[in-house]
Amino acid sequence: MTVKVIPTRIEVTTLDGDKYDGEYLGVDRFTEIGFIRITGRDLPTFTPVEFESGRTFGVGEWLGLFMLLPEFATPPLAADIGMVSAIVESPEFFPLTIGFSPLQVTSVLFAEDLRPVGVLGTLADPSHANTDAGGMLESFSPFGIPMLGVVTGERLAKLIADPPVKGRPDRGWLGVSLQALTGEMAQFWGLDISGGIIVNNIISGSPAERAGLQVGDIVY
Repeated sequence: MTVKVIPTRIEVTTLDGDKYDGEYLGVDRFTEIGFIRITGRDLPTFTPVEFESGRTFGVGEWLGLFMLLPEFATPPLAADIGMVSAIVESPEFFPLTIGFSPLQVTSVLFAEDLRPVGVLGTLADPSHANTDAGGMLESFSPFGIPMLGVVTGERLAKLIADPPVKGRPDRGWLGVSLQALTGEMAQFWGLDISGGIIVNNIISGSPAERAGLQVGDIVY
């Protein structure tokens, strides 16, 4: 069963038991990380996590995290370790990991020297990125397993500086249904390109139709 929820009220509870009201901002459709802002007057100064910038990752490198346990469990934190299994270059730089669980997404990741290097996130297929802020994970592979890895500190810094806001458009639209152009297809058609999309259908009245795109066109 899939349940889609948009929060109507948010309360932030620290590990010390302090409670604060929060404002829901939105969800980044590629990392699927949700953003909230703590609201109210006379708020304390919170110490932010300082992520290491410019770090290189290597296959076989160990990473660790602390995950929050359900409220009935004491103490509330548990440690876990995983490993970098691949360095994905496309559709974006993404150190892929094994050993972690989707329940640990957004947990802070620490390198072997205990420096925070990012948070655990998912790799989304850009052609199927979820636009529904209340949606469930959409970055599942054909085998039904989410691709987990490192959302780096640099990427987080950009998202925090300009977080997604519910109702604010963050994308344009073309108005086509599409299919990925594989290397085998490009070779079959004698195309000297490494990738792209094949236009399968044009939506009537769309920007694609006005631009003169046709079924069978390849965009790269």
